[in-house]
Amino acid sequence: MQPEGRYWLCEAFEGHFLGTHLHGAQYYVCHGGRIYDGYLAGGGITYGYDWILSPRWNLEALIGVGYARLWYKERPDLPCARCTTEKIRNYLGPTAISLSVSYLF
Repeated sequence: MQPEGRYWLCEAFEGHFLGTHLHGAQYYVCHGGRIYDGYLAGGGITYGYDWILSPRWNLEALIGVGYARLWYKERPDLPCARCTTEKIRNYLGPTAISLSVSYLF
């Protein structure tokens, strides 16, 4: 989940905007013979631009950078409780990228 608040530099839903976002997730990933089971939380800032295509349709692009803290259990893809290790990771970098078309009611 990643809610975002925006500040429009000119007019709402037109032109440049700045935003802040929070993100949180619970995940269970099997990759490369390992299982990662955990959570993440963090936040960041975004910059974007909104182009008016017609009175009701817009095209929007945005990019965001921020921080996320991940805490998880890592284990081989085997039923082995003793093989589990608990880890914490910190991430700083891109946290959002989007190109979207929107319809305004």
